[in-house]
Amino acid sequence: MNNVQPSNLYNSKKFTTFIETIDQIQDHRVDRNKLHSLTNIIVIIIFSMLGGANNPSEIKRFGDRHYKWFRSVLDLKHGIPSRPTISRMLGALDPMQLS
Repeated sequence: MNNVQPSNLYNSKKFTTFIETIDQIQDHRVDRNKLHSLTNIIVIIIFSMLGGANNPSEIKRFGDRHYKWFRSVLDLKHGIPSRPTISRMLGALDPMQLS
C-alpha cells in the first residue's frame, strides 16, 4: 500500500463513491457499542482482505501494520478495531447489502 498515495486516493472520485456506497449500509449496532464507525470497519476489512488477510486476526494485524496509511484516508479516533470487533462485524454484515 506504500505505492498508493493517500492524498491521491482520498481526492479520487472513485474512492469517494466507494465510501459513499459503504455509508449506505445499515448499522444495526446499539449506539453505546459504536466506538468505530461501520464505514471505517468495512473499509479496513475490504482493504485487508485485498491485501491477503483471511481472518479477523490477520485483518487486525494488517490494519495495525498499515495504520498510518488508513489514518490518512479514514477518521480513526480510536485506532484500528480489535479482533473481536472485526469478527463480530464479519458475522453481522449482510452480504446482500455489500453487493
